[in-house]
Amino acid sequence: MLTIGSACSVGNPFGQEEAVSPLAEYIGTDEASTQLLDSPPSDPHERQMHREEAIAQCMNEKGFAYTVNTEDLDNEAIPQNPSNLDYAEFTAQYGFGTTTLAFSQDQTGPELKGYPKPLPQQITNPNLAHVEQLSPDSRLAWYEALLGPEEAGVADLQPAEQILDTPSLGSAGCRGETTTSNEQETEFYRQFGDRLAIVDQQVEQDQEWIGYHSELEKCVVNNGLEFVTPETAFNHWAAELQIIEAQAQGPNTQLPEDALQRLEALQTAEIASASALLECQETSAERAELKQKLTHKYQRQFVEQNKASLESFKNSR
Repeated sequence: MLTIGSACSVGNPFGQEEAVSPLAEYIGTDEASTQLLDSPPSDPHERQMHREEAIAQCMNEKGFAYTVNTEDLDNEAIPQNPSNLDYAEFTAQYGFGTTTLAFSQDQTGPELKGYPKPLPQQITNPNLAHVEQLSPDSRLAWYEALLGPEEAGVADLQPAEQILDTPSLGSAGCRGETTTSNEQETEFYRQFGDRLAIVDQQVEQDQEWIGYHSELEKCVVNNGLEFVTPETAFNHWAAELQIIEAQAQGPNTQLPEDALQRLEALQTAEIASASALLECQETSAERAELKQKLTHKYQRQFVEQNKASLESFKNSR
């Protein structure tokens, strides 16, 4: 995972200069100063969500209301943080969110953790009601911000639902700007992704990171629990989850009893390990703060070592 900004919501632990990745100017996105960005996600749902959030930010900056559309490509709700819990609350209830959000609530039943039931198949775009209640002039201005002036006039003659549900419309405006930004980001990682992989390795091999993790591990193990981190959680329980997944009969059908018993043991272990890890840290943001500091340190080195090719890439866009 390549950290461009901070993953924490507890505020920036560094000055503004430290909060901005050394790679931001080359990737070509303002989001790099405030958010955690990885190389472009391969999952289509993640790509859609990434673009929707960028469109919403763009529209808001232009003074227009826009609600992120969380409808995925299959018209099901994207599992996310239930009830928008804060970090400590989420950890207490869901651990790392690995085994606890691997299956739907229908599959796990009321006694175990699961992600919320998918929404009905027919989902209305959350911006539809807002657009339909606007005056003609205000609606045209909203379309101009979203699609650009040339396509806005044509769009205003079409049903609003058709325009909102056709994400390819909009070569300019916030949709067009977002597409351009995403294309530059994608091209950046295509050219530099392999070389950037060393940054994560350097962070993990940094003596400050190793020392910090050694102390955490001692603390967790002394509590009689397995040492698992958010980065290793999936692989740690992957084999067991695959056994359970093989018995699943769909997101709306409860798992067999033996699978539920196996899942209960995994969820209990996960929540205990995640809670112990959190208790062994001074603050919930401690690991993220250290990782951001070290990541930026090695990103700066990467920029220095590849300055000529990075500048060439930036000037070619």
